[in-house]
Amino acid sequence: HFFASPPFGICSCWPTFPLLFLGAPTCNLSLSDFYCNRNSPPEMSILACAVVGKFNNPLFVKIFEAGAKEDDVRLHFLLHSSLDIVEDKLNTPSRPGAPALDPFLGSLLPHEDFRVFGYVTCSRTKLLVVISGDVVSEPALRRVFARMAELYVSAVCNPFYTHDSALSSPEFETRLGALLTSTPLVAGVR
Repeated sequence: HFFASPPFGICSCWPTFPLLFLGAPTCNLSLSDFYCNRNSPPEMSILACAVVGKFNNPLFVKIFEAGAKEDDVRLHFLLHSSLDIVEDKLNTPSRPGAPALDPFLGSLLPHEDFRVFGYVTCSRTKLLVVISGDVVSEPALRRVFARMAELYVSAVCNPFYTHDSALSSPEFETRLGALLTSTPLVAGVR
């Protein structure tokens, strides 16, 4: 059987790319198999985060998507590799009269499957996040980093915390996990 509807439609993922619907008598697919779900945002999630000290010592590293050991190693490698880019951005001399450095460093390391974003606090502590997907809402990401910085400050204000040592606070880990797994980062979602 051939499809009774128009010969082509527009997919919401590629607004200008027409999909040609050709059916053959042996085809078992319905027309709905060719249309994208227009209400669901693209797949995107925060896979890992890190808090790195002033001297590039890891204070906290968390992998959220438990996967193969190779994936964990690759995420750790991406986080570590992005530190060079953070240092380059922090050590680049600014021209006279230029505005102060924005704490949100933006995309640091675009990768085939992931993107690494960074943020630096006034104490030069670096906050890094690895995200899967391409389309990220920058305002939402800025809010996430600002909230991460607040959680970090609250954790290090503990009188029993030794400055620039590993963060082992269960409350920090729980709150950070809740923040990073519940915040939508897709462009257009606020």
